[in-house]
Amino acid sequence: MYTVLVVDDNPSIVDIFVNMLEQGGYRVLSATSGEGALEILETSRPDVILLDILMEPIDGWQTLEQIKSGPPSMSSIPVMMLTAKPLSPEEAKKFGLSIEDYINKPITRRALYGAIERFFQRRDRMETHMQIAGEGGATPETLKEYRMLCRATDVQKRLLRILEHVAINENLEPGKYEEITSAVRDMKESLTGKNERLEVIRRQFSDLGITPDEVQR
Repeated sequence: MYTVLVVDDNPSIVDIFVNMLEQGGYRVLSATSGEGALEILETSRPDVILLDILMEPIDGWQTLEQIKSGPPSMSSIPVMMLTAKPLSPEEAKKFGLSIEDYINKPITRRALYGAIERFFQRRDRMETHMQIAGEGGATPETLKEYRMLCRATDVQKRLLRILEHVAINENLEPGKYEEITSAVRDMKESLTGKNERLEVIRRQFSDLGITPDEVQR
């Protein structure tokens, strides 16, 4: 049974998500502030954190920074942002590598379960690929880079889709559309570079006798 920590400063919203997740078979911890979440994380290690952004006195991004700057037992916990706030280019650039997903509220029970289960499936699939590559002779350094690149490209693709959706569907202030489209271009260039490096590593795996079907794409 996976454990999920829900963090939102609205107790009613916390209750809704706790109920939804418990019905889905998850064990749930909850906090109504960033400070409360950090206190829980001093003694508990959930499998994933659902973290709202618009909180006081410290918001979700500040809470995320404190989580990721904590000891390894805390900083290694995956975090999914759960919020009604549209993603900004600045947030995507600054926090993109620190989160697993950016989930917009309101969200249905089915969509919430799907987002969480996709994360766990990606994580488990990656561990299998890492084991196969390690047994095939890949170096620890290559495995570490491979893991980082796979995760970064997965998240970056998701954030790109969100920013593109914001540019098309949100009522933006003057100049904001150009700002978002510029950020999208930069992210696509970065993603291209990461994918090119991934292909180099996959060719190294192939040279070790690891077949393409065994390497995540």
